Amino acid sequence: MNQYCNRCGSDLGSDCPCYTLHPDDRAVIKGMRKRLKKKQPTLQGYKTRIRLFQQEINRLKNENEKLKADIATKITPANLEGLVAELKAARIKKLPLHPYIPEISESLNEAKQIHPEYPKDPVHMVAIMVEEAGEAMQEANDILWGNGSVDDLRTELLHTIATAIRCLEQIDEEER
Repeated sequence: MNQYCNRCGSDLGSDCPCYTLHPDDRAVIKGMRKRLKKKQPTLQGYKTRIRLFQQEINRLKNENEKLKADIATKITPANLEGLVAELKAARIKKLPLHPYIPEISESLNEAKQIHPEYPKDPVHMVAIMVEEAGEAMQEANDILWGNGSVDDLRTELLHTIATAIRCLEQIDEEER
């Protein structure tokens, strides 16, 4: 069974004028040789990496043991009460409120006055929140096309946040 050249169609071997490599083929082979010559990671390289990782692990273990020893010497029954008092004092400190909190609170109170009953199942709770988010998206589109106002968008965003908070409150209430 004879094999034939893809370029000229003659018998492969001495009859084929294409038997010598085409310049494009030479470039491909040269590129393949270059890629093969690139330095491949050797077993020694992997062993070095493993040794370095083991050294780092040992260093971290030693550091961890030192920290444990430091903590054990610093926390004694005598100073434990002082540490508890410090923690309580830190919890009492009030964090600064975000400037939008009053607006969100007002929107939440309005929503509770208008709709005192809120669904108890999660699907309907989230559906109401998504409906508010959809209204916010509609306002954003209106602004984009020149028909809306930023104030209306702010209002819808506040409604969305208020309904999200109501969802959280309802979920917490159902868990009790």
